[in-house]
Amino acid sequence: MIKYLQSKKGFTLIELIVVLAILAVMMAIILPNINTRKAKISEANSTATDFYAACQSVFSKLSMFEGHLSPAYKKYYDDHSGAALGIMGYYASMGGNYPVTPDRALTSDQFPIATDIYMELHTKSDRIQDITVMAVDKNNSAYANGFASFLVSRTTCASREWCKAFSSMMSAELGDRIEYRDGYYYAKISFVEPPPPTTITEKQMADTVKVKWTAYTRDRLPDSPSELTSYENSNLMFGDDYVLPNGNVCGTCAAWNTSTGNFVGLAGTILK
Repeated sequence: MIKYLQSKKGFTLIELIVVLAILAVMMAIILPNINTRKAKISEANSTATDFYAACQSVFSKLSMFEGHLSPAYKKYYDDHSGAALGIMGYYASMGGNYPVTPDRALTSDQFPIATDIYMELHTKSDRIQDITVMAVDKNNSAYANGFASFLVSRTTCASREWCKAFSSMMSAELGDRIEYRDGYYYAKISFVEPPPPTTITEKQMADTVKVKWTAYTRDRLPDSPSELTSYENSNLMFGDDYVLPNGNVCGTCAAWNTSTGNFVGLAGTILK
């Protein structure tokens, strides 16, 4: 055994140099890819965060002060008494600040429903190209897969007059609040049912609207088929943090989800 060990040769200097050179080449390839991925995630999250702040500012402003005065709204829906054509109706007893879905007219003695709004913005060369929106009754079980439902309906929504009016108004409201990157921005805005109009305070009025999450990705999210749950798992569930199943980086900014105990964008969470 001793004789065998003494006769066994080690690596030559040339062999060691070759191995080290190969390792250096591999590291030169791998490290930039890792750093590039981290940079893309950081940039996408920063973009989504800027959009989150802009959306919260705009919707808080509209819900408290100007929503019922907006020409884009009133042109297609006059409070809760007009025909079901508008972007959203408004509950007149609350000063016009509470939205209802465009296909749900209210009588004066009805309390407003809880509403979720989904938006998609397409941006290019630091300009908003178009905005698509859908407002739904979030107490309606048919919209349990709300965001996927929006991705099913967005082509139809975009062709409606109230969506065009909303797009025009939101483009003006968002304006130059942020610097837009080329790509697609998404948002979920939730209106909760406020206290009765006779007891509501100004702070409670402001608290009725909350941006639940925003997202940004360079590529448009794919159209959703009619089977929504499998679509969510295959396209909207994050495999790694901020990376969708198709490999695209999707930056997010989200309010804390008390039911799941995490933020949208972390591995295993779903855009919904």
